[in-house]
Amino acid sequence: FGGGIQQVGSADSFGILGGAGNVEFALDLYRIVGKTVAGAVAGDVRIGSYEGTVAIDSSGWVSFVAKGASTATPFETWIAGYPSVTSTADKAAEADPDGDGFGNLTEFVLGGDPTLASASITPTLSVTGGGMALGFYRSAASVGNTTAVVQYSTDLSSWSETGVTTPSTAGFQTVSIPSSNAASGKLFTRLKVTRP
Repeated sequence: FGGGIQQVGSADSFGILGGAGNVEFALDLYRIVGKTVAGAVAGDVRIGSYEGTVAIDSSGWVSFVAKGASTATPFETWIAGYPSVTSTADKAAEADPDGDGFGNLTEFVLGGDPTLASASITPTLSVTGGGMALGFYRSAASVGNTTAVVQYSTDLSSWSETGVTTPSTAGFQTVSIPSSNAASGKLFTRLKVTRP
């Protein structure tokens, strides 16, 4: 709720319930009612149906999106869950508000936090006798509305994904790049994320 909605009889706003892994889910949602500037409850807004989706992200932020109230993309909904990212420029897919080298879209796909500089979401690379294997975590929220493909290059200039299969499912993924793709003993790899 970004600190904007208060519980009845409490001066405290909803906010972070706890760090990721510390809270499974805890929320009592009775009714959201409008209040006038003076603080009185406006009677006519207490009547009716309040339908929507309650979600909690990996950092513990709770959000409620009213049914039919938003046409936001999954990425836009995700970035809106970080109320400290306030400027339009910092909310852009390519922006990096925490300065950790991962743009917002990459943070979204890899399950990162755009407000916390961290290298923990960095894909891993292992070298085997048959080539290389790139490992990375894919968030469930990014499946179906973004693409994440593993590419390879021999010169860091032209990139290809021919013969490399990148799973489009959520969870930890391992993608192999055969050593037969190397030229002059050189082989580089990267994870490219995009959205329509």
